[in-house]
Amino acid sequence: MKTTHCLSCDSKIEIGSKAKIGQFVYCEFCGADFEIIELNPVELDYAFIDDDMDYDDEEDSYDFDDDDGDDDQESRW
Repeated sequence: MKTTHCLSCDSKIEIGSKAKIGQFVYCEFCGADFEIIELNPVELDYAFIDDDMDYDDEEDSYDFDDDDGDDDQESRW
């Protein structure tokens, strides 16, 4: 198990062995949310959690809610 430190309070955050870039983690001490942006060494950035994202307990991550109510418009990407 890898560890890193909270960007807000400097508490230790344990990162699971199956961690992936883009996965969200949080500090158990101060409650700040972070996103894993690098794995070796582990590097975090403050997470942007949008209301259009749903937390998936089984995956321990957030999934985007694709239902934006506008099915006729094509994606710009």
